[in-house]
Amino acid sequence: MSVSVATTPRAFAAQILEGGYSCESILERCPAEWHGLVMEHVRVTQDRRDMNVARQQKFRPPAKPSIPQTATYQEQHQVRGNPVVAAAHLAAVRASINSNRAISQ
Repeated sequence: MSVSVATTPRAFAAQILEGGYSCESILERCPAEWHGLVMEHVRVTQDRRDMNVARQQKFRPPAKPSIPQTATYQEQHQVRGNPVVAAAHLAAVRASINSNRAISQ
């Protein structure tokens, strides 16, 4: 990271907030009468960042539980019929199909 020459208290605060160098090394290069102002700029900026994060967290949807969503097993309903009646109906259907073929030919 290149060291840029800061000429204002706000520029020194920006260098501190970038985090490339320690706060002490940047304050050593800063004029002594600006130390309070630089630290005030840093504090205000950090407060604004915290406020923005809190605002974004407020609008974030709540986390969903990580419980796997599975359906409960349900036994299939078995429909019981009368095989004798079913055979009679099937025979009637087959007879009607075969009788239509004999007529149409």
